[in-house]
Amino acid sequence: MTISRRHTIALWIALWVLWLVLLIQPENRGILRLAVLVLFYGQLLGGLALFWTRKPIRPGIVAFIVLSVAPLALPSRAVDPARLRETYIDSLRAYDGTTYIWGGENRVGIDCSGLVRRGFICAALKQGLATLNGTLVRKAFSLWWYDASAEAMRDEYRGESVVLFDVPDLNSLDHSKLLPGDFAVTRNGVHTLVYIGDNRWMQADPGRGRAQYEAIPVRDSGWFSTPMVLLRWRLLNE
Repeated sequence: MTISRRHTIALWIALWVLWLVLLIQPENRGILRLAVLVLFYGQLLGGLALFWTRKPIRPGIVAFIVLSVAPLALPSRAVDPARLRETYIDSLRAYDGTTYIWGGENRVGIDCSGLVRRGFICAALKQGLATLNGTLVRKAFSLWWYDASAEAMRDEYRGESVVLFDVPDLNSLDHSKLLPGDFAVTRNGVHTLVYIGDNRWMQADPGRGRAQYEAIPVRDSGWFSTPMVLLRWRLLNE
C-alpha cells in the first residue's frame, strides 16, 4: 500500500509532537535522552527528504542541522569561574517553586540531584554560547548525557565534582568556607542541596514537594541536621 505525501507529512508532524513530549517530560533517563537525539535528527533528515524539492525550505533545514551541531565544535577557551558561578546561581533561581518529581530535571518537575545538575548545565550552556566557548558547551552536553545521582556526585563521578570537606550538619557549618554554587550531599548519598550564598541553601525536597530556598538555621528539615559531604563543581574550582 502506497502512503500519500499528505499522510507522510501528517506522520512527520505527529513525530515532532512526540519529540516535544519526550523533551518536556521531567525524567532524564538514558533511553529517553537517546530517543530525543535520534528522533530530533531523524526528523530533520526526514524533513530534508520530504521537502528536498522545495528550495525555500531545503536550505533552511540544512542550516538548522549545521547550527544545531556547530556549538559543539567551538574552540576551547579558558573558563571564568566567578562569572560561571554567578550564572549558575541565576539558573538555580529559575527553579524556585518547581514541583518535586523523582528523577525530574526540568521546570515541569525536578528532584534534588536534578536541581543541582540542571542549574549547572544551563549555566554552562548559556556561558558557552555567550562567549563562544566550546569547553562549556561540550561540558553542558556531557553533564546532560551522563546522568548522575546525588551519591554519584558525592563520589566525584566522572571527575565533575571535587570533595571539599565533611561536616556533621549544615546548621553548624562555618559558611565562610563556602562559595555560592558549592553543594552538599548527605553522607549516605540520598540527598543533595546547593549553597546560593548569604547562609542560604536551595533544595528540591521530597518532603516539602517542591524546590525552595532555606535560610540557616533550618529546624524543620532533617537534611540540615545530618552529616554532609561538601563539594564543588570542578569548573568552579579552577
